[in-house]
Amino acid sequence: MGKGNLSVPAISAISDSSKLDFELRTARQKITALTLEIEKLKRSAQVDYKTAEQSQKILRDKEIQIQRQQQELAFYRKLLSPESVKLGVDVKDFSVRASVNQGEYYYDFLLMRSGGSKKVAKGKISISIDGIQGDVMRRIDVASADQDQIKYSFKYFQRLSGIFDLPSDFQPQKVSLVIAPSSKSSDKHKNSYVWQELINGS
Repeated sequence: MGKGNLSVPAISAISDSSKLDFELRTARQKITALTLEIEKLKRSAQVDYKTAEQSQKILRDKEIQIQRQQQELAFYRKLLSPESVKLGVDVKDFSVRASVNQGEYYYDFLLMRSGGSKKVAKGKISISIDGIQGDVMRRIDVASADQDQIKYSFKYFQRLSGIFDLPSDFQPQKVSLVIAPSSKSSDKHKNSYVWQELINGS
């Protein structure tokens, strides 16, 4: 190539090198752009996941709220339309929870009228707990003797609560609540509850 002392192959090699260098820079720029895009998509995916998780939590909360509202609605319909149900007394929201004191527990429940009578509902309630103590089945009466029975008297509903103690080596399994109305037109009936479900609040 004259005075430049560069042969045709040398010029071709320089040209190929420049072309490769350009392609390498272009590839690196594409890699950088793709890396940024991937990071952007990751952040977007994390946001979408958190949004979906939050939406699911809100949905669960709404379902629980609707269920509670349905229960309350059923309660008030029953209360305001007593002619559609049998005369008697029903137990609602029976619960048991442990006290801060060892072996001490609280109970709480709501009594409500079921039936068409407008008279005051009166009667007594006994509570007993079945469990195991020393590998032997035992029943502990929380409120069963005449002087310990829970008395109730109400026209529409009444909330009752109290405290009881259990031995440290006693393993409770079942709670029984017996309602004995004073009125002969109302039947005596019994409600049973699983201890573990009561303590866990389920």
